Amino acid sequence: MQRAIKLINLAKKSGADAVKFQHHDVTKYVSDFGFKSLGNKLSHQKKWKKTIFKVYKDAEVPRKWTQTLIKHCKKIDITFMSTPYDLDTADYLNKYMQAFKIGSGDLAWDDMLIKVASKKKPFFVATGASSIKEVEHAVKILKKTNIFLMSNNELPLIILYMLSLIHI
Repeated sequence: MQRAIKLINLAKKSGADAVKFQHHDVTKYVSDFGFKSLGNKLSHQKKWKKTIFKVYKDAEVPRKWTQTLIKHCKKIDITFMSTPYDLDTADYLNKYMQAFKIGSGDLAWDDMLIKVASKKKPFFVATGASSIKEVEHAVKILKKTNIFLMSNNELPLIILYMLSLIHI
Protein backbone atom coordinates (compact mmCIF):
# COMPACT_ATOMS: atom_id res chain seq x y z
CA MET A 1 0.00 0.00 0.00
CA GLN A 2 2.77 2.45 0.92
CA ARG A 3 4.52 1.80 -2.39
CA ALA A 4 1.29 2.51 -4.28
CA ILE A 5 0.83 5.81 -2.39
CA LYS A 6 4.45 6.72 -3.11
CA LEU A 7 3.96 6.00 -6.83
CA ILE A 8 0.81 8.17 -6.89
CA ASN A 9 2.77 11.02 -5.28
CA LEU A 10 5.63 10.63 -7.75
CA ALA A 11 3.21 10.64 -10.68
CA LYS A 12 1.60 13.85 -9.42
CA LYS A 13 4.99 15.47 -8.78
CA SER A 14 6.09 14.64 -12.33
CA GLY A 15 2.99 16.30 -13.81
CA ALA A 16 0.77 13.30 -14.54
CA ASP A 17 -2.99 13.83 -14.74
CA ALA A 18 -3.84 10.23 -13.84
CA VAL A 19 -2.50 7.04 -12.31
CA LYS A 20 -3.49 3.58 -13.50
CA PHE A 21 -3.39 0.38 -11.51
CA GLN A 22 -4.35 -3.19 -12.37
CA HIS A 23 -7.09 -4.86 -10.37
CA HIS A 24 -7.41 -8.59 -10.77
CA ASP A 25 -8.21 -11.75 -8.92
CA VAL A 26 -5.45 -14.17 -9.85
CA THR A 27 -7.59 -17.14 -8.80
CA LYS A 28 -9.83 -16.43 -11.79
CA TYR A 29 -7.17 -16.90 -14.47
CA VAL A 30 -4.02 -18.57 -13.13
CA SER A 31 -3.73 -22.10 -11.78
CA ASP A 32 -0.74 -23.63 -10.06
CA PHE A 33 -1.94 -27.09 -11.06
CA GLY A 34 -0.08 -27.36 -14.37
CA PHE A 35 3.28 -26.14 -13.11
CA LYS A 36 3.05 -28.12 -9.87
CA SER A 37 2.57 -31.27 -11.93
CA LEU A 38 5.84 -30.52 -13.78
CA GLY A 39 7.95 -30.93 -10.66
CA ASN A 40 10.58 -28.24 -10.16
CA LYS A 41 9.42 -25.93 -12.98
CA LEU A 42 7.84 -22.88 -11.34
CA SER A 43 6.76 -20.95 -14.41
CA HIS A 44 7.48 -20.24 -18.06
CA GLN A 45 10.14 -17.70 -16.96
CA LYS A 46 13.55 -19.26 -16.17
CA LYS A 47 14.64 -16.47 -13.81
CA TRP A 48 11.51 -16.43 -11.64
CA LYS A 49 12.08 -17.78 -8.16
CA LYS A 50 8.35 -18.03 -7.45
CA THR A 51 5.47 -19.79 -9.13
CA ILE A 52 3.56 -17.84 -11.74
CA PHE A 53 0.56 -17.89 -9.39
CA LYS A 54 2.62 -16.30 -6.59
CA VAL A 55 4.16 -13.68 -8.91
CA TYR A 56 0.72 -12.63 -10.15
CA LYS A 57 -0.75 -12.79 -6.63
CA ASP A 58 2.00 -10.50 -5.36
CA ALA A 59 1.18 -8.04 -8.18
CA GLU A 60 -2.51 -7.82 -7.30
CA VAL A 61 -3.93 -4.55 -6.06
CA PRO A 62 -6.19 -5.88 -3.31
CA ARG A 63 -9.74 -4.58 -3.42
CA LYS A 64 -9.36 -3.48 0.21
CA TRP A 65 -6.82 -0.87 -0.96
CA THR A 66 -9.16 0.71 -3.51
CA GLN A 67 -10.91 3.21 -1.26
CA THR A 68 -7.63 4.39 0.28
CA LEU A 69 -5.95 4.81 -3.09
CA ILE A 70 -8.91 6.74 -4.49
CA LYS A 71 -9.12 8.95 -1.42
CA HIS A 72 -5.42 9.77 -1.75
CA CYS A 73 -5.80 10.50 -5.47
CA LYS A 74 -8.65 12.91 -4.75
CA LYS A 75 -6.64 14.57 -1.97
CA ILE A 76 -3.78 15.41 -4.35
CA ASP A 77 -6.01 15.98 -7.40
CA ILE A 78 -4.95 13.16 -9.69
CA THR A 79 -7.35 10.83 -11.53
CA PHE A 80 -7.51 7.22 -10.39
CA MET A 81 -7.79 4.50 -13.03
CA SER A 82 -7.41 0.75 -13.04
CA THR A 83 -7.48 -2.02 -15.61
CA PRO A 84 -9.87 -4.85 -14.73
CA TYR A 85 -8.59 -8.34 -15.52
CA ASP A 86 -11.85 -10.19 -15.02
CA LEU A 87 -15.55 -9.43 -15.53
CA ASP A 88 -16.43 -9.23 -11.83
CA THR A 89 -13.64 -6.74 -11.27
CA ALA A 90 -14.94 -4.56 -14.12
CA ASP A 91 -18.27 -4.41 -12.29
CA TYR A 92 -16.55 -3.69 -8.97
CA LEU A 93 -14.42 -0.87 -10.38
CA ASN A 94 -17.20 0.81 -12.35
CA LYS A 95 -18.38 3.08 -9.54
CA TYR A 96 -14.85 4.43 -9.07
CA MET A 97 -13.82 4.94 -12.67
CA GLN A 98 -14.11 7.94 -14.99
CA ALA A 99 -12.65 5.81 -17.80
CA PHE A 100 -11.40 2.26 -18.31
CA LYS A 101 -8.30 0.83 -19.89
CA ILE A 102 -8.30 -2.55 -21.63
CA GLY A 103 -5.01 -4.41 -21.74
CA SER A 104 -3.72 -5.61 -25.10
CA GLY A 105 -4.08 -9.21 -23.96
CA ASP A 106 -7.85 -8.74 -23.72
CA LEU A 107 -8.55 -7.37 -27.22
CA ALA A 108 -9.80 -10.75 -28.38
CA TRP A 109 -11.93 -11.26 -25.25
CA ASP A 110 -15.29 -10.13 -26.56
CA ASP A 111 -17.06 -10.50 -23.20
CA MET A 112 -14.63 -8.07 -21.55
CA LEU A 113 -14.91 -5.57 -24.39
CA ILE A 114 -18.72 -5.69 -24.22
CA LYS A 115 -18.70 -5.53 -20.40
CA VAL A 116 -16.53 -2.42 -20.33
CA ALA A 117 -18.45 -0.79 -23.19
CA SER A 118 -21.70 -1.39 -21.29
CA LYS A 119 -20.41 0.92 -18.54
CA LYS A 120 -20.81 3.82 -21.01
CA LYS A 121 -17.52 5.44 -20.08
CA PRO A 122 -14.57 6.36 -22.27
CA PHE A 123 -11.86 3.75 -22.49
CA PHE A 124 -8.33 3.25 -23.63
CA VAL A 125 -7.24 0.18 -25.56
CA ALA A 126 -3.60 -0.87 -25.34
CA THR A 127 -2.03 -2.61 -28.32
CA GLY A 128 1.43 -3.65 -27.08
CA ALA A 129 0.95 -7.42 -27.20
CA SER A 130 -1.70 -7.43 -29.94
CA SER A 131 -1.69 -7.83 -33.67
CA ILE A 132 -3.38 -5.30 -35.96
CA LYS A 133 -5.99 -7.99 -36.64
CA GLU A 134 -6.84 -8.15 -32.91
CA VAL A 135 -7.10 -4.35 -32.70
CA GLU A 136 -9.42 -4.30 -35.72
CA HIS A 137 -11.47 -7.12 -34.16
CA ALA A 138 -11.87 -5.17 -30.91
CA VAL A 139 -13.02 -2.02 -32.71
CA LYS A 140 -15.46 -4.09 -34.81
CA ILE A 141 -16.95 -5.74 -31.69
CA LEU A 142 -17.29 -2.39 -29.95
CA LYS A 143 -18.98 -0.77 -32.94
CA LYS A 144 -21.26 -3.78 -33.40
CA THR A 145 -22.57 -3.56 -29.82
CA ASN A 146 -23.85 -0.01 -30.33
CA ILE A 147 -23.64 0.18 -26.55
CA PHE A 148 -21.16 2.95 -26.53
CA LEU A 149 -21.65 5.14 -29.57
CA MET A 150 -21.72 8.88 -28.96
CA SER A 151 -24.38 11.10 -30.50
CA ASN A 152 -22.19 11.62 -33.58
CA ASN A 153 -22.00 7.81 -34.03
CA GLU A 154 -18.34 7.69 -32.97
CA LEU A 155 -16.74 5.49 -30.33
CA PRO A 156 -15.14 7.43 -27.44
CA LEU A 157 -12.16 5.14 -27.74
CA ILE A 158 -8.47 5.88 -27.47
CA ILE A 159 -6.13 3.32 -28.99
CA LEU A 160 -2.72 3.38 -27.31
CA TYR A 161 0.13 2.32 -29.55
CA MET A 162 2.55 0.56 -27.26
CA LEU A 163 5.56 -1.65 -27.69
CA SER A 164 5.80 -4.80 -25.67
CA LEU A 165 9.05 -6.42 -24.66
CA ILE A 166 7.28 -9.74 -25.09
CA HIS A 167 7.75 -9.44 -28.86
CA ILE A 168 11.39 -8.34 -28.81
